Amino acid sequence: MKKYVIATLLSASLMSAAASADTLQPTMSAQDVRSQIEPNPTHLLVPIMFMMMILIAGAGGTTPAAPT
Repeated sequence: MKKYVIATLLSASLMSAAASADTLQPTMSAQDVRSQIEPNPTHLLVPIMFMMMILIAGAGGTTPAAPT
């Protein structure tokens, strides 16, 4: 019985949240959203530096084998 009560309350909560979401109006203009989504050239700095660190660590981690 406890599971049915919880399920009913959860369903009612989700339905009321969906109903209230329909009445919401956007708070940002489309131009503001686009300006935040557009790629920024400075965002490439971190991945490039990360790849450089991996390459440097990989190149420095090997030593030539001694001749036998």
